[in-house]
Amino acid sequence: MSWVLEEICGAKGDANCEALEPFYALSFPNKHGSAVMKLLVRSFGTLVQQGYPHLKRIKKHTEKEQLIALLHPLRHDISSYEDDREQLTKQFQGEVHICDILSSPPKSKERWAIQTKQWPLIFHSSVSPESSRHEKITEEESFRAAGYIETVLNRPEERDSADCLHQFQCSHTCLVVDAILDKVVCLSSHAVRDEKYAFETTYHPIMIAIDHVALRDRACKHQSAGQCMERNHELENPPPLTSYLCTSYDVYLDVEPCVMCAMALIHSRVRRVFFHERNHSHGALGGSGIFLQSIKSLNHHYRVFHAVKSSDG
Repeated sequence: MSWVLEEICGAKGDANCEALEPFYALSFPNKHGSAVMKLLVRSFGTLVQQGYPHLKRIKKHTEKEQLIALLHPLRHDISSYEDDREQLTKQFQGEVHICDILSSPPKSKERWAIQTKQWPLIFHSSVSPESSRHEKITEEESFRAAGYIETVLNRPEERDSADCLHQFQCSHTCLVVDAILDKVVCLSSHAVRDEKYAFETTYHPIMIAIDHVALRDRACKHQSAGQCMERNHELENPPPLTSYLCTSYDVYLDVEPCVMCAMALIHSRVRRVFFHERNHSHGALGGSGIFLQSIKSLNHHYRVFHAVKSSDG
């Protein structure tokens, strides 16, 4: 089984970008706003968890002193949700009805300004795919990347607890590679962690990997200058020394990272990010509709590749 690397540059302007999705919605008196919000999250989860990070949950009703809140899409309906909807109507003197809501995030500030009038939207600024195109990845690079992806995925013992998306809403395993030397820098996973990370919910495998790189670099500073320069002597044209952690490094992940981890990789100046499984609820590199790698205002942009299994070869 071979791998295909699909580069993710930004939001695609496809024909379905303005498609509407039918949602169950609740109209209720505005005095119950806070209580309704808490119960919605408990009963149906957040809209981000449902896969709609671009939607706000509540807006003012056209009727005075009334609000309207989104419950969940019709296609997500299950038997228990019917009981939850009935409870909401009784508890908050509400009425359930159906609204057609934009199913995908707006692709530009201009489209957002138009579409948010129908239902309030959250806009994530990003550039078009055309402005982020790079040279095509070489066959040799693709072959090496496939090997590292296999390394990340072929760790069945690491998935002996809850599914990684439910546990972290983020990557389960992180492999950092020096792309110039083609050498592994560190490997981090949720199942193999130092005791100091065990009780910190923000210590996702990516954050731990970055921490390991920092510890390694700090140790290097205490060695002799000759030892620290050993890496550069192996190259014909050594790169300049840099204060950033992960310059020239590639990162391989089993699952698309969350916003926190994707942003940490930007701050660390990684070169490229490869992942296998899309994260439709919390992914920051396209899976949830957010394309962190293409936001213009950021001062670093890494390339992102989705590793997809091919039936050929």
